[in-house]
Amino acid sequence: MNVIQTHLTLPEGWTKGAVMALISEVAPHIGLRPARLAVLNYIIGRTRASDWTSPHREPVFFGAQDLAAVELGKTSRQLRTDEAALAKLGLIVKRVAANGARYGRAGLGLILTPLIARLEEFIALRDRLRAERRHLRALKDLRSLRLRHMKRCIAALPSSAIKDPEIVKILASFDKWPRSDALSRLGLERLNAHLKASSDLCNSLD
Repeated sequence: MNVIQTHLTLPEGWTKGAVMALISEVAPHIGLRPARLAVLNYIIGRTRASDWTSPHREPVFFGAQDLAAVELGKTSRQLRTDEAALAKLGLIVKRVAANGARYGRAGLGLILTPLIARLEEFIALRDRLRAERRHLRALKDLRSLRLRHMKRCIAALPSSAIKDPEIVKILASFDKWPRSDALSRLGLERLNAHLKASSDLCNSLD
């Protein structure tokens, strides 16, 4: 009796397009450079949509490497390097003939099942990155409030106050605050430290 092999499938509601969007979002954080992301998206885009949801088929790219290289604006050698890198990253499996050929009937090609297997991992990574971005925006908004507060207080100072040693010290510290467009580059640890210091400075000026 023939046994029909079953394969991993995407969860209900997921499509290969959704997989492409997910991978594109997390690409920089899994070592996937833009040029190789383009190759991966090319490969995914040329698989059958039903192969991602059928338990009896795998999503496989059978296209000829020479043609794919031309369409991607690469040499065949460059594309082979890209495919090897994608396999090393655990995003595809190369199942090809000894001469590198891919045959649909023989099931030889670039297998994309590893993406389905790692879907939960990539979703968790995407959600963590989004949460970090929301947290970063909240911290930057808080810094903006303190910046405006400092500017209002400084504007309200009488001219004689700038001769006060304590005021001079506060203004010198304020001048060292990082620019608003540089906050994202501080990292969460340094940004939190800056926010603590900025709060203390606001209280000192008050």
